[in-house]
Amino acid sequence: MFRHPLMALLLAASVVPSAAAGGLAASQTVERQVRISQPDGEVLIRWEPAGRASPGDQLRYSMTWRNESSQPAGNVVLSVPVPAEMKYLENSASADGAVVTYSADGGASFAPRGSLTITADGTTRAALSEEITHVRWSFTSDIPPDAEGVLRFSVVLR
Repeated sequence: MFRHPLMALLLAASVVPSAAAGGLAASQTVERQVRISQPDGEVLIRWEPAGRASPGDQLRYSMTWRNESSQPAGNVVLSVPVPAEMKYLENSASADGAVVTYSADGGASFAPRGSLTITADGTTRAALSEEITHVRWSFTSDIPPDAEGVLRFSVVLR
């Protein structure tokens, strides 16, 4: 196992709340999946801080958010880039109270996963999971004061 620059990956995340969400605070963590085989053959899955990672390891990005304002936060959109060293794992984004969209062009445009396309050499095709560059959550209603939650998605280190 080698030491991977996960701190740089943590710093690569962009939390982009809308201007109306001035009291929204967010922080991000990255965890590595650890699989533990039990004597009875069962495999337990545990998540631990991702201080070390190797190619093929599954990592989970979690963004914890909280409205620290005394006012509702409206039109909130949070985006996180998927580092180039990572491949997005299909169907891994959680989205309580938010609509998840994806980008395959560096965050210039977003679409639902089933509609995300790439145009290359004059041909348009469905974007592959390894081509996803950003995950974005758009909240469907105002976030009340003191409300908090967690948004997640998983990746595999290439």
